[in-house]
Amino acid sequence: MSNKIGAGAITLTDIMDGIQPAVFQLSNESHAFVANPAGDIGADITSFDCDTAVWIGETRSEFLDKAVVTITETNKASYKFKYNVTVTSNKSSWVPKLVSNGNDAKITMDAVPTGTTDKSCTLTVRFTAVNSIGNIVESERLISLSKGIQGVDGVAVRLEADSNYFMADADNVITGPDVITIRTKVIGDCGTLSAYVRKDDGVEQVIDTFQQSDDDSDGYNDTDIVISKEFFGASERCSVIVRGSAASTASDVLTIARVKEGNRGKAALSVFISSDQKGMIFKNGSADTHRKTLTAKVYDMESGSEVTSGMTFLWKADNVIVKVDAGENVVPDDTSGAVNATNQFIIVGSEDVPDGESVEYTCEVTVSEDNL
Repeated sequence: MSNKIGAGAITLTDIMDGIQPAVFQLSNESHAFVANPAGDIGADITSFDCDTAVWIGETRSEFLDKAVVTITETNKASYKFKYNVTVTSNKSSWVPKLVSNGNDAKITMDAVPTGTTDKSCTLTVRFTAVNSIGNIVESERLISLSKGIQGVDGVAVRLEADSNYFMADADNVITGPDVITIRTKVIGDCGTLSAYVRKDDGVEQVIDTFQQSDDDSDGYNDTDIVISKEFFGASERCSVIVRGSAASTASDVLTIARVKEGNRGKAALSVFISSDQKGMIFKNGSADTHRKTLTAKVYDMESGSEVTSGMTFLWKADNVIVKVDAGENVVPDDTSGAVNATNQFIIVGSEDVPDGESVEYTCEVTVSEDNL
């Protein structure tokens, strides 16, 4: 008797949702506007735009305007490879706008306030998509916006990448592009620029150091950051950060993701992990009422049907086996009565995700061939 083995993963975080079976992307997750001494950015409002993209395996999904159709549990079967987006601001004075951009959606700003006190905001971008087997998958991303005010902190670093993703085959081998080139633009006196990359392990690695030079006077530094597919390695995504030495506000960050083709054929299982209605994000050490139930659903990709019996489960947090109590609540390893998490679901609390950090929860599933 042979078995099929599959795995699914989800990341819970205090700032940003992580990797799903679908890949959700923003092209510009951090942006600094340059303002005059009165705090007015004027025409610089057009300097910000952010493209959205949703990948289901290697297939790029199509944007559906919620004003036309909203994806729901009732109609989801009709909208495979489609996605909705909503954008909300944490401040009423910062007003985002969502516009159609071909098959994708673009986020811009309708209004940014004047003044020297209201200098930043956070946009929450909520994705709802339908995957290849007709299930809804959801994710949230955050966009950080700020103003650099001349005479106060009028500095900014902007990053511009020629691509935000590598394509990979079913064996996780990157097929293209060979490199991603990131241009850096400096506004004001930021001092010396340092570039870092943060991969899946969360550790920042220095990748280059830049001087503020622009011999061509085009606003962009003469030295580019080049991320090769070899450098990207086995990471599912990485963040590239550039910081200036002269001001804490002189920084920018962008994320590069791996878009992976799904396995096909008799040997393939797909494992989808979903959170309950409370979503994927803990905010500021949420109360116990915000606990999240993570559930693994398993599909046989030969038939496309859901597997409902003959499964064994093993949950891990950042590759370490998860311990749970009798109610399937995640608990520290040394908790009395704790056992390995081997049920189809686990319950995660905000105490299980450090403030400002993220934890990837993985469920490894084995299914007996007799149950397929």
